[in-house]
Amino acid sequence: MSEEAEIYGSETELFPDSLRGGIAIAVALLLAVGGGALLVVGLGEAVMKGWDGAAVSVIAGAAMMVLGAPLGFYGMRMLHRGAIRRRHPQEPWLWSVQWAHGRIECADRANVATNYLWGTVLLCVGLLLFATFGVNQLRKANAAREDAKARHAQLEQKANQAVGKLNEIMRSNGKSEIAPVKVPDHLLRSKRSKEPVDAVVVLALASLLTGATFLFRASRSTGYLLKFGTSALELATFPGVIGGQLVGVIYTQHKIPATDGYHLRLRCLQRVVVDSGFTIGRKRRRYVTEMPIWEAEGTMARGVMEHDMSRTAIPVGFRIPGHCRPSDLTTFDGSVRWELQVLAKVPGVNYRATFVVPVFHTEDSTMEEPVDQVDPVAAYRAP
Repeated sequence: MSEEAEIYGSETELFPDSLRGGIAIAVALLLAVGGGALLVVGLGEAVMKGWDGAAVSVIAGAAMMVLGAPLGFYGMRMLHRGAIRRRHPQEPWLWSVQWAHGRIECADRANVATNYLWGTVLLCVGLLLFATFGVNQLRKANAAREDAKARHAQLEQKANQAVGKLNEIMRSNGKSEIAPVKVPDHLLRSKRSKEPVDAVVVLALASLLTGATFLFRASRSTGYLLKFGTSALELATFPGVIGGQLVGVIYTQHKIPATDGYHLRLRCLQRVVVDSGFTIGRKRRRYVTEMPIWEAEGTMARGVMEHDMSRTAIPVGFRIPGHCRPSDLTTFDGSVRWELQVLAKVPGVNYRATFVVPVFHTEDSTMEEPVDQVDPVAAYRAP
């Protein structure tokens, strides 16, 4: 087995992709069926008895269905990747759907779709929470106001009855009568102000605010995509070779007249869990971050097809040392991701794009630094 196959694992491991996919799809089906049943039961109770007893069933059912959808998508991807791994056990760069054809779409487009998806889901959850609990809260508030008015009138009535009896005694003794009593409203309002705010309303507001944030970020990225369109990287070296080169061309949908060239940066990022030094309760506070363990930069003075006024082709060329680590996206802690970024200064919003590229050990890998290696994009580099 090759080094990359050992890094990525094999179909004989404890939890192969096919098993993960099957388990994920089974759990997704259970969540979908169970969530749908709870949702139907909850809506039926809401129609028959009101939202007081049905809110929990409706929210639980909706949450189960929302969780089941991405889990089912993940299971389908795992099954597909497992089939590819069985066909290409020694070529891990073919196991990813994004890398399978040597043409890599810009990662920013996927981020826009993810922001729209989560923004829509969170807004729907927030609106559902308001629909189930908001009306109920208004109903309770109206009932509390009516109860306060009734208690206010009852208290005034009892006070005035006592005043009436006292006035009878005063009249019998020839004394002046006492005016009717008016109970101040703040005596009742203070009791009502101590009622806590329903936590579900706070959760609904947080869900709406978070969803709106996701949609705002997606709308800004959409404006960027409308200006520049989507970009794609076509690799001439597929995959990028550790101890060799990463060579390719970035194609844009529109012409990008860069004022000072196209700035490229290739980075090898490792995901690590960092101890923040803070303690919450008895547990240490940790967070996940990506740390660059190698990077290189370069600037291309011009594109490949300058005569083509409909699009821009940006050449890419990097030498990768032999000591670098290969791509590994299968683990959470310690995963390695190779990222290619391109930036060009243009009037208005600058052009930028990010690509996650495959870099592996292959038969062409070497630990020695070549002395006569040809740079295929030397003619395009800035001096």
